[in-house]
Amino acid sequence: MRYWSNYFDRYFYQYLFEKPNEPGWCSNNPIIDWWKRLKCRFNDHPCGSIYYNPGGFEPDDRCKNCGDYL
Repeated sequence: MRYWSNYFDRYFYQYLFEKPNEPGWCSNNPIIDWWKRLKCRFNDHPCGSIYYNPGGFEPDDRCKNCGDYL
């Protein structure tokens, strides 16, 4: 849940526009990746996280949409 006071915090906007922490999680178009990551961060990653990697032995904890570590 996002409170209205977060919109006046400079760290909120710093988080929105910072570089991705997982550069391998992208498509061929960096503008679309940037826009998708911006929407996902603004909405607090609504789809949740990936809990396990494909092998299923280690937790992954990345966002399903943008690939950010949560």
